[in-house]
Amino acid sequence: MNLIALFWRIMLYTVGFALSLVTLQPLTANARGPNWTATEKSVLEQVARGKVADLEAREDRSLSAKFVEQLLTGQIEDLVIHRRGIRIRNAVIKKSLDLRNAVVSHEVWLNNCQFRDRVDLSYAEFRRRINFSRSAFTNSEKAAFFYGMQVGGDVLFSDVRFEGPVDFRTAEVQRIFSVRKSHFASERTTNFRGIHVGGNFQANEAVFEGNANLEDSVVEGDFSATGSKFRKAAAFNSLKIGKSCNLIKATFEGNAYFRRLSTTENLVARNASFKGKTSLERMRIGGSADFSQAEFEGPADFEGCRVKETLTATGASFSQSTTFDQIHIEGSGLFYLTTFGGPVSFVSANITGSLGALKTQFKDSANFNSIRVGGVASLDNSVFDGQVNFGSAKIEGQLQADSTRFNSTRDAQFYRMDVGDAVYFKWVIFEGTADFHNTQIGSNLEFDGTHFARSGNFKGIRINDVASFLNMNFGSDLSFSEGRASSLLLSGVSPSPILSTLDLSSMQIDNALSIKNLHTDTLRANSIRVNGEAILDTVIHVTNLENASFSKLVLSRLPWATHQEDLRLQGMTYTRIQAHPSNALVEWRRLLYWINHSSFSPQTYTQLENFFKNERDRERANEVFLTRKRRETHELRYSFTWFWNQLLDLTVRYGRAPERILVLAIVVILIGAVIFRDHTIEPRSKEDEGNFFRSLWYSVDVFFPGFLDLKLESVWQPKDHQGFRNHYARFQKIIGWLLIIITMSVIGGMIR
Repeated sequence: MNLIALFWRIMLYTVGFALSLVTLQPLTANARGPNWTATEKSVLEQVARGKVADLEAREDRSLSAKFVEQLLTGQIEDLVIHRRGIRIRNAVIKKSLDLRNAVVSHEVWLNNCQFRDRVDLSYAEFRRRINFSRSAFTNSEKAAFFYGMQVGGDVLFSDVRFEGPVDFRTAEVQRIFSVRKSHFASERTTNFRGIHVGGNFQANEAVFEGNANLEDSVVEGDFSATGSKFRKAAAFNSLKIGKSCNLIKATFEGNAYFRRLSTTENLVARNASFKGKTSLERMRIGGSADFSQAEFEGPADFEGCRVKETLTATGASFSQSTTFDQIHIEGSGLFYLTTFGGPVSFVSANITGSLGALKTQFKDSANFNSIRVGGVASLDNSVFDGQVNFGSAKIEGQLQADSTRFNSTRDAQFYRMDVGDAVYFKWVIFEGTADFHNTQIGSNLEFDGTHFARSGNFKGIRINDVASFLNMNFGSDLSFSEGRASSLLLSGVSPSPILSTLDLSSMQIDNALSIKNLHTDTLRANSIRVNGEAILDTVIHVTNLENASFSKLVLSRLPWATHQEDLRLQGMTYTRIQAHPSNALVEWRRLLYWINHSSFSPQTYTQLENFFKNERDRERANEVFLTRKRRETHELRYSFTWFWNQLLDLTVRYGRAPERILVLAIVVILIGAVIFRDHTIEPRSKEDEGNFFRSLWYSVDVFFPGFLDLKLESVWQPKDHQGFRNHYARFQKIIGWLLIIITMSVIGGMIR
């Protein structure tokens, strides 16, 4: 009994195992179903085995739409799809493919395939990745619908060509959505409006021949359209990006709309090209916005944008009107080497960091009225060809505009500004009026080397430190009336420029006022208050100093008015006034040059020398004295006095450098010490042999004959009694006597 039971048990297990093998065996070409073509059966076999069904080598590459629909939705009987999913290459689907509302559980790859009719995946649910890369939708009349599609993984349409319209509206993709290098050839709109992408959206190097619409979409990762081309309008309004937006080298040939676009991180559009109108109003950028080297050929509007970090447009080009009104940048705004071909406006812009516009070209008007800058505002080396307006601007740091050109003959308006630090406008050219009236400056104001072709209006200006206008080239008028500064320094270039009117009326200067090398037809300084030294150098024609008040007034080179009514001094007060002697009014070296080229008069030099002595300027007094003595010597050429004066000049500079004689004496003595070495000297008698001898002390004894006797020259003598050393000893004695006489003359005060 046990053997029989065991036999039947073995038979049952064997039959069950065989049946299980039949049930689990992959579908083959003989599987049940419609009359599939050989190509379709081959696809089924490869899919069941988890392999790629590549039809490239087959003569017939076509698959029926019905076959594809049933394959993707799992409706083919007895087909067990491998875990790797459905992967087909180089297939041709000739008829309309309808997967509306379908549910696809497996990963789907339809690469290098051709879809020759309508494709509709509207509201389909793909639970895993779908990949259409390198495929082509070739029917230009039939659309490809992906409206409302839901995908649990990636959606890959990389390097795909769409000949007809494409509609991805409200599609939801859990991970990456890629149309990289794809070509949307239809001139109708490619519509992505309202899509939701859980990962990155990749459209790098894609081409859109018609309009592209991504309005109201959400991309939780990065949005990238690097190198893409948008032939017509591109709409990104209200697009929300969870990370960065990359538009590097993208080309927008039509209008581009980015209104209310938002990113959590950066927006990068370096080298992008915007050929139509570009609307970027109310964008919200969570990081930096980079438009370096970008080209805007149409109008560009950034009004009301908010940038969390830096906005950069280095090297960018804006050909038409550009608007940054009310933009808010929490970092810096950088516009280095930028070109604005049309009007540009920053009205009421707010930049928390610095504003940098170095070497920037403004070919039309530039309006910065009421701008707010938290750091430095730099306009160095920029060119403004149109009218510029910084009226009511508030700048916490410095305002820098060195070597900038304002070429418009209209006003350059900087009125009512509030600058927390210094203002630098050095080597600037103003072709029109420069208007800085009622501006507040927290530190220095420097306009050194600046050219005013017309007038400069600084009326009511307030400067907490020095206002410097040195080496200026002025136009018609310059006004500081009712202003205030710590010091005001004014000077013109050489030759002195002629200024029609200089108005300092009612000005308050806490320290120094200096006006040098400047000719003005009219000086208005009535009611001015200068608490330090005031130097007025060269004022001609009309001068008004009524009710002026000076601590110290220095009048230097002043050709005063010839008519009494042109010189008004009523009510002028001063603590100290200083006027130099007539000929000393000019700069002293130039005066000395004039004296040297006039007929000789010792009194002229003596007067100038005494002037510098009174000023305790001994160096210049000595130079005048030396010049006089040399002039006297020149007038007495080749006389004994001429020789004596030349000797005094060479040795002691006429007593003004007596230390020179000591140096000369030491040099002569050292030369003698070399010449009178031991082997060249002999005793004068045999009794003197063995006496002390040192060449240096012997040279000293020779140098001071009769004045200092060291008992060496009287005991020793050169061996060559009539030779060189003997003659040199006589020469050294003469030099010694001359230097002694000169020294005594200096000590006795004989040289005057």
